Amino acid sequence: MTLTCSGLTVGYGGPDVVKDVNLHLSRGQVTALIGPNGCGKSTLLKTLGRQLTPSAGAVHLADQNISKYSSRAFAREVSFLPQHPVAPEGVLVRDVIGYGRYPYTGALATMRAGDHAAVERAASRAGVSELLDAPAADLSGGQRQRVFLAMTLAQETPITLLDEPTTYLDPAHQLSILDLIRDLNGTGVTVVMVVHDMVHAARYADRIVAMREGRIVAEGATEEVMTAELVRETFHVECLEMTDPSTGRRFPIPISVHAPEFSGTLEGRR
Repeated sequence: MTLTCSGLTVGYGGPDVVKDVNLHLSRGQVTALIGPNGCGKSTLLKTLGRQLTPSAGAVHLADQNISKYSSRAFAREVSFLPQHPVAPEGVLVRDVIGYGRYPYTGALATMRAGDHAAVERAASRAGVSELLDAPAADLSGGQRQRVFLAMTLAQETPITLLDEPTTYLDPAHQLSILDLIRDLNGTGVTVVMVVHDMVHAARYADRIVAMREGRIVAEGATEEVMTAELVRETFHVECLEMTDPSTGRRFPIPISVHAPEFSGTLEGRR
């Protein structure tokens, strides 16, 4: 099952945010969407996940326009985790994870034995089994993020889209979430995630798609694309290139801003 887009243009009623984008997502790999704030990463991901409708172009799943799928049929193939998922008050963790079974249970959410088993499996893989009967609203940020990832796991889709899955988490929880995503990919799931941390992108992604001003400016295998030059051109940041001893991959370490628009702000802080 492959997800592709051609000539994709998307906006919110004003200027286009994503402009004439063509993309073929590599099956069974982790792809990181990177780029500066406002470049269109999240908008592109939402469109791939059928959260937004393009003004031009199309997204195809297995050679069929995603608009032709029913909601449940699409949700059996593609799962989408937004930046800031919110659990309703009074809902237990078990119920939140159970939402991932909607494509199979329907609107009445009639859970069968297989659905309950899927929830238990997802909770175990996400490391939240001991929280199943806890109120979701009482969890810490790291716990909550794991619970929502468990919900995505319970959906059991071949393609998973994650919008900034490590936002607002401390370093330990960030790495824990990224390890979980990598484990998910190890089962054959295609993962596409928006990532702000360039080191995380370099270490955890198989492919990089770099965006700027609504367009893709570079894409390809991580070890080929993730260079200091790409970071300079995309983020206007100077970097050192280091080598990750555990993977052998290069990764950029930002050392200074290389953009006129920041110079006044930086001078003012001296």
